[in-house]
Amino acid sequence: MNKVQFTNFDAEPAPRANFMSVLYYIRLAGPHLKMQAGFGMIYCRITVKGKRIAFSTGVKLRPEEWDAKSQTVKIAGHYNNRLTNIKARLETIYSQMLLAGIPATAEDVKRCFITGTVGAKPAPTFLECVEIMVAGYEKMLGNGVKKTTLKNIRSRSRNLKILVKEFYGQRDLQLRDIKPVIGTDALHFFKGVKRYSHNHTLKIIGIIKRVLQYAYESEYISRNPLATFRARNEKATEIVHLEEHELLKLKEYTFASDRLARVRDCFVFACYTGLAYTDLFNLQPSHFKQDASGRQWIIIDRQKSGVTSYIPLFPGALQILEKYRLDLECMNHGQMLPVISNQKYNAFLKEIAAILGFKQKLTTHVGRKTFAMLLVNNGMAIESVSAILGHTSIKMTQNHYARVKQTKVATDFDKFLSGDNLLTA
Repeated sequence: MNKVQFTNFDAEPAPRANFMSVLYYIRLAGPHLKMQAGFGMIYCRITVKGKRIAFSTGVKLRPEEWDAKSQTVKIAGHYNNRLTNIKARLETIYSQMLLAGIPATAEDVKRCFITGTVGAKPAPTFLECVEIMVAGYEKMLGNGVKKTTLKNIRSRSRNLKILVKEFYGQRDLQLRDIKPVIGTDALHFFKGVKRYSHNHTLKIIGIIKRVLQYAYESEYISRNPLATFRARNEKATEIVHLEEHELLKLKEYTFASDRLARVRDCFVFACYTGLAYTDLFNLQPSHFKQDASGRQWIIIDRQKSGVTSYIPLFPGALQILEKYRLDLECMNHGQMLPVISNQKYNAFLKEIAAILGFKQKLTTHVGRKTFAMLLVNNGMAIESVSAILGHTSIKMTQNHYARVKQTKVATDFDKFLSGDNLLTA
């Protein structure tokens, strides 16, 4: 049981975590306290985690009748009994709140004392906090939170239920029982057991950190167990993309199935523009602009980041747009291209890769990566690549695409050999 500390008014120590300090002091008659001159009122001050609140005990006396050092009334035993009972009741309330996991602030203790009950709502559990956090994001949908963001948060939050059930073997976790090791547990469980990717696992752990931060800010727990958790970054993996000869093969292949041909065209368009699936699906005529020199552009705010992409339209992309300009299916759906659902799109891309004998696993995002690597390997400045892709910073572009291929190195080497310099002399 947590001990209530009674201290001297003149030398009250700073309260420690999970300790409550109770102090009695006298307030004399005056404008702030209307009572008989020469008398004062004994007040009780509660301090929890550095925050104070006071209330009147109803004990009236003269200043000389109060002993601040011993915290007692000198002349009347029944007054001391009253102060002792108040102290005992406060101690009981505070202990009950801590044991029940109820937020024990000075204001809460006072309220429970005045009302005569420990009526505060018990602290929610870990998974209840998850639901509270998700509900908060749902309320902000369309006002700073996008559908895709909410979808990802819901998906990662469902994984937390799996962690609690399968790893810890429980229906839920009490917030006060959660230790910093939950970060390492989640890392081992999702990567080792569920075989999730490193990045996906870190995003799930990020949700855990958000939930525990919410619990800390709500004073359900005294600290966020994952506040200092940092997972080591893995070595960057090779970017999955198509080489130029593979893209050419895909572009010129004649598919027996019209559905595969249409998916191929959408994918090739992504390889020529770097548009992510969501932006490709939402492409509208308003996104197309022409500059003073007659060049055609796609200027679009990325759905993922909100950053504007400035994409020059290469001839291959213009040819595909022209092909579907009068397509009835596109016109009926108000689309520039016959983009289907992401799930079916990826399924058909897998089928296409098998037909063409590609070793890479084709996904909607491989088209964007192919476009970026084509730009980099053909000499476009990394600053321009960053603007075209709509990255939030050039550092992101450098981290992803500044690793040029051997073919680019060979080309640059041949150009270097043709020059006049010390190495070629």
